[in-house]
Amino acid sequence: NSTGTHGVAFHILGEAGLIAMKMRLFDESSPEGRETLEANLLRNAFWQLYMCDKTALIMKIRPVTIREPLFGSELTLKAHSRMTVPLFDHGWDVDGVEVEERLLEGFHIIHRLWAVALRVIQGMEAISKESSEAGSHKNASLRKYCTFVRSIL
Repeated sequence: NSTGTHGVAFHILGEAGLIAMKMRLFDESSPEGRETLEANLLRNAFWQLYMCDKTALIMKIRPVTIREPLFGSELTLKAHSRMTVPLFDHGWDVDGVEVEERLLEGFHIIHRLWAVALRVIQGMEAISKESSEAGSHKNASLRKYCTFVRSIL
């Protein structure tokens, strides 16, 4: 962050991740029964925290708090809600809703890109550690790399 208080920022981010895990925001059923605005904000907050954790894991800058093995179940939260509510004040701009939808889609493209990048990096690290094992790890990592490259193009 620009203030030079990385430790504080990482602490707050870690606490937010723990709260998201405690609230089970990774589960599609967690926003159910809430008002549409609150459900969408919780959904967006989870995906932002999830992406921050994936980034931290890739960059190896801090320990992660949102890890799939700790969920106790599958990651079922969908990127988009069935019921949406505008989060921006569009004023007189008639294309405002479309702009908001494009921003949200772009955010989720970045999330998918980081997720694929993480799998590629983990695969490459596994290959370097287990270079004596031939074939299957290298082929799987090569497929992940190709998937990553395709997602960029």
